[in-house]
Amino acid sequence: MQEKSGGVRRLCMAVDLAGYSARNAIDQKWVQDELRAILEEADARGGLGRKEWTIQHQGDGELALLPPGVDESRVIPTLIRELGSGLHARNRRLSEDARLRVRVAFHQGLTEDAGCGYAGDAVVAVCRLCDAPAVKAALRAAPEAFLAVVMSPGIYEDVVLRRDLYELRANDFRRITVDLPDKGFTSEAWLYLSPTAEGRAMTDSTTPDPTVPPSIQGDKNFVFTNSSNNTVTTDVHYGPGAHACDGEGRCGREALDAMQYGQALRCFKAAARKDPYSSELAYYRVLAALQRIRPKKHGKQTVAQMEELLNGAWRHDQDPRVAALWALIKEDRRYLDRSNPAHPAVMQLHSRVADISPQAAAEIRYHVPAPECPTWTLLAS
Repeated sequence: MQEKSGGVRRLCMAVDLAGYSARNAIDQKWVQDELRAILEEADARGGLGRKEWTIQHQGDGELALLPPGVDESRVIPTLIRELGSGLHARNRRLSEDARLRVRVAFHQGLTEDAGCGYAGDAVVAVCRLCDAPAVKAALRAAPEAFLAVVMSPGIYEDVVLRRDLYELRANDFRRITVDLPDKGFTSEAWLYLSPTAEGRAMTDSTTPDPTVPPSIQGDKNFVFTNSSNNTVTTDVHYGPGAHACDGEGRCGREALDAMQYGQALRCFKAAARKDPYSSELAYYRVLAALQRIRPKKHGKQTVAQMEELLNGAWRHDQDPRVAALWALIKEDRRYLDRSNPAHPAVMQLHSRVADISPQAAAEIRYHVPAPECPTWTLLAS
């Protein structure tokens, strides 16, 4: 959205595709389209209000001025998370040379309209930070990373250092100096690369569909086809495991209670890395992945991934919470997996729902608003 303004303090963001000029014309068009799609998806998932942004497209990136008074402590972490998710979903299907790699910078200050765009020290600074040689060099030196985030000192202090958010930890950032003597610009900044080599190694074993949310991507497959084309069930053992009241699980529960679903997913995923066969964590991961949006409004492949995660938990533990959540998903999606004989029928799941605690029943009804479904009514009784 283009609008007239003068001397207005705004959050400024610059986004740029790394290695853009090295691609041929066809690939340049493709990466431009993909970046635009990633940003629009980030807006849709994170509720960022992108239609209210003042945007100047720049071929291999964009400069965005956000509305005055925007909540930086919510918008910046959400945007970083969703950018990373969008890049991750696409890069899992691409070769190393073809992968999308993005630099994004944040700064705030006074901005003004100008004849060919926007003016003001804040606009100049955010573009300098995004294009800084130190940032480019850091991204080149970390081939496992596909997102470089650089913040001005003020943004870093307000959003990262003082907020102490789980998803943006101060010790994940490092201080750099951006020195551009030919442009008369020198500034300190804070740089964060994602993912790290350790984090990438944990998630590079599968190639999920890009429509599947990051909360489900990277999960073990519980049923697969071997070289003889026979269906084989993995020999894993679910159980109570690392209870969701410990460590990262506790963090996830607190975020879930506050309806901070993105943060809850990150916590539960971190807990699941330590105990990947916990049925309790499988239940909470799916509950958080639904994001208080009823199952029938999620994509078919997304729901199928959720069902597989619940199936693995059910086969080894038959937790009443897993039964209730899975039955509710099945009903709202009108028995999505009815052609899969390996999955239990809704009535079989209902036989365990009667054993659910009142607290767990209330939890499911709150986070999965599907009152027309029989299971939802059953949980209210």
